[in-house]
Amino acid sequence: MITRNHRHISFQTLCEPATSPPLGFMTIQTPYSPWTIKIHAFLGPYITLEDIFCAIYRSLRTSITLSEFYWFSSQSSHSYATRAYKQRYRRHSSSRVYEEEKRHGMKRVDFLLGHSSFLGISNTCCQLNKWQLNVHRWPIGSTKVFRLRGILRRSNHLPVTS
Repeated sequence: MITRNHRHISFQTLCEPATSPPLGFMTIQTPYSPWTIKIHAFLGPYITLEDIFCAIYRSLRTSITLSEFYWFSSQSSHSYATRAYKQRYRRHSSSRVYEEEKRHGMKRVDFLLGHSSFLGISNTCCQLNKWQLNVHRWPIGSTKVFRLRGILRRSNHLPVTS
């Protein structure tokens, strides 16, 4: 995993508990959409930073159904998500990857409405296992798509460090 400064996050850091105290299960609510990401500790007794990054990535790369598309009643949401989808597959120079992305259709990430730069997660209420995904908006077409913005520290709030 690479940060915005092109530094690698070490394997040791990725294996650290993501929260303090360590949790075995958490949910992350995604903004601008109805989807919740459920995260269970994968290889040990607690959720690691790697567990969080992998779960967020897998969830946002999930293709949506037609009925999910219509969950969003706003025409502007449909238009923006459709533009984000087209931009996502058109950015690939490889015709094989281009066609594969296009064929798989819209994904959850397209409904973040341009808010696709990862800033961290934060605890949203008094329950330790309920969290919110914090993202930042980049213009459609930006090359800054879902990159980490610094090395995260272990705490009840995973902040961005510059």
